[in-house]
Amino acid sequence: DSSDEYSETTPNGHGGAAHEAEDAIDDTYHDNLEALFEKRGSTRLKAYSNLIAFLKSDLRDMESEKNCNMLVSRVLDSMRRGSVEERCLAAVALALHMVSLPEVPENLYAEIRGLMEIATIEGPHEARAIIVEALCMCCYVGAQDDLVTRDLMDKLQILWRKGEGVSRAAALRGWS
Repeated sequence: DSSDEYSETTPNGHGGAAHEAEDAIDDTYHDNLEALFEKRGSTRLKAYSNLIAFLKSDLRDMESEKNCNMLVSRVLDSMRRGSVEERCLAAVALALHMVSLPEVPENLYAEIRGLMEIATIEGPHEARAIIVEALCMCCYVGAQDDLVTRDLMDKLQILWRKGEGVSRAAALRGWS
């Protein structure tokens, strides 16, 4: 059947089905990034949830690299203005994003560190624990300097001493 042949290769010899799948992945990633600009919080929450599922399902290095600046700016905005739930989802999405980058930009961890550290001391214990774990993942992947890593470990030790059960467990996981 000639239609089956067309679905496997286009006239120029490139895989049509593979190219369509690649476009669909790019569209999904981009559509969810665009939704992070919406004013309605529930739309942003859904977009972060979709991005997390998307990034967990497979390594998305090309999409992550192409859209790095946009995602980081949206996450930072969520850390500043978002609800507790939005901050948690944004932190997890950022950590997964950083893991999926083929090469983490030199100053990326420095850019996100301050706001994420603030988010670890505000809000319910469970939310702080999620953000602590995401921050640790970002530090592990993105810190370019042993002193920066040591600084985070010192903060985790303080959290261990002053925190309650959930926060202490997150600090311990981050330390290990």
